[in-house]
Amino acid sequence: MASSDDKEETLFSKRPEWADITPIPQDEGPTPLVPIAYAPDYADAMNCFRAILRSEERSPRVLELTKFLVRQNPAHYTVWKYRLDTVLALSSSIPPELTFIDEMASETPKSYQIWHYRQALISHLNDASAEHAFINEQLAVDSKNYHCWSYRQWAVSRFALWEKELPDVEKLVDEDVRNNSAWNQRYWVMRNRPEGFEEGNLEEEIGYVVGKIRLSPRNESPWAYLRG
Repeated sequence: MASSDDKEETLFSKRPEWADITPIPQDEGPTPLVPIAYAPDYADAMNCFRAILRSEERSPRVLELTKFLVRQNPAHYTVWKYRLDTVLALSSSIPPELTFIDEMASETPKSYQIWHYRQALISHLNDASAEHAFINEQLAVDSKNYHCWSYRQWAVSRFALWEKELPDVEKLVDEDVRNNSAWNQRYWVMRNRPEGFEEGNLEEEIGYVVGKIRLSPRNESPWAYLRG
């Protein structure tokens, strides 16, 4: 019996469970000017994926195939979209899918396809109970990850997660007073939270900003916030 390692090294088209699939090679025309030199295992997997696209199959083996492909190319939007449709069709696969996305976000945090994919899953679940911890874990690695901040704003707005925003932002500013992303988030919260920005808090807010300016007078982030 073949081990799991042997299976990982076997091309998808050569595996017994894929024997019913006729791979579809990429058509680059009769005389391609600069043919792309894909790795053999990736090219083979994509050939199988094209066959799956044609048959519109949604199955656990599709999840296995697309997992391999997005690990090889996290920016492949078409594969991500097909995987999403398959996961939603196989609703029992959603919980482990979030674990997989946790791993992918840690490995390639700047791939916007991963963040869009997670947003689609959480929207479908209508449950953001794990998102606060997940987002903070990602920001602990890179506190200026634009994709993570954009996702955070979506989650906060979509699920009304306003309560912890200012404490979290203040913590990030305390760690790095030059973190423009954190300053931007503070401004966004003040402008968009349900209670809005109360004029009675203006003096207190100015005092907070001036205190940060004194720590680093040439830091443009709090000056831009104060101007806003």
